[in-house]
Amino acid sequence: MEDEPAAGAGSANTQLSVLPEDMLEALVLTLNQCLRRPQALVALTSTCHVLHSLRPQRLQKDSVRDQLSFSLPRRPSSLELVCQGIFKAPPGVNAHFVEAREELRREMTRNSLFASFKRRPSAEVLHQKGIMKGSASVSSRVAAACELLQREMTKVSMRQSLESRPSLGSLQDKGIVKGQRGVSPCLVQQSEALMRAMAKDRVTHTLGARPSLADLESQGILVEIHADDPADGR
Repeated sequence: MEDEPAAGAGSANTQLSVLPEDMLEALVLTLNQCLRRPQALVALTSTCHVLHSLRPQRLQKDSVRDQLSFSLPRRPSSLELVCQGIFKAPPGVNAHFVEAREELRREMTRNSLFASFKRRPSAEVLHQKGIMKGSASVSSRVAAACELLQREMTKVSMRQSLESRPSLGSLQDKGIVKGQRGVSPCLVQQSEALMRAMAKDRVTHTLGARPSLADLESQGILVEIHADDPADGR
């Protein structure tokens, strides 16, 4: 459906081009005398070569003037152009000065980069510090691939070890893991430490409350044996 107007316009242009040149000239002159919009006559005279050759000289100027009068009020301000990065210099600043400043900034950045490149450590130093993997004769990609393979192998080995480890019940049966199932080993360890501390306190209290040697001798519980006692010889 959209191709029908275009086809109609093409047939209209063909019909205009077959008209006699004097008739086309009269048409252009008539439209130029009662002209309201120069763009309309410019568009008409752009449809074929014959009409384009009959276009008045001042018509193009009038069309450009109308376009400028329509476009100038809509153009962005210089401040907007500066904010968008189109203009480098703000209003009231010479553009050549801004351009020279930008060139100086680029040159300073370039010199800073060159100085940094000269100060950067060599590949051998980076290899010695462990920053770069592999060696100077091995590519970094190959070293990274080898490291990745090593990590995968370690991961597989750990997974196999975890799968082959004994269960919690067997460890409890062997006395390696204290407590029962569902009880945290940390809680069991703290409980055993508390029981040991209580037993130590009981032993200390018992030893502190025992009778002295003199009390045992006075009670006849402990009999003192002298070295010169005849009974010692028996």
